[in-house]
Amino acid sequence: VQQLQEELVQRRDDIRAKRECLQELMVQNVCFQNLLGRNHAREIEHQRNRHHQHQQHQQQQHHGQQHPRYERSTTNDGEREGNSNLDNHDGVEEITDEKI
Repeated sequence: VQQLQEELVQRRDDIRAKRECLQELMVQNVCFQNLLGRNHAREIEHQRNRHHQHQQHQQQQHHGQQHPRYERSTTNDGEREGNSNLDNHDGVEEITDEKI
């Protein structure tokens, strides 16, 4: 009988210790999930800011300017002068879903 009571006490101690470990793991899991959520939200916000800054930059470049094809005129000898932005697309980066 004495041996069974000691075994019962030992098993209860083991169960208590395992419950404490399990509870700690659950707390760590919640903390980890919260961290993942914050990191994901931060990345989304960063991508939105980059996209918004790109749009603002494009608007600033074109703000107050007529469309490039309307800025062109011809000289008396028929040559075109003025803005040639329609012919040059170098340095323009295309925004794709992969970059956003």
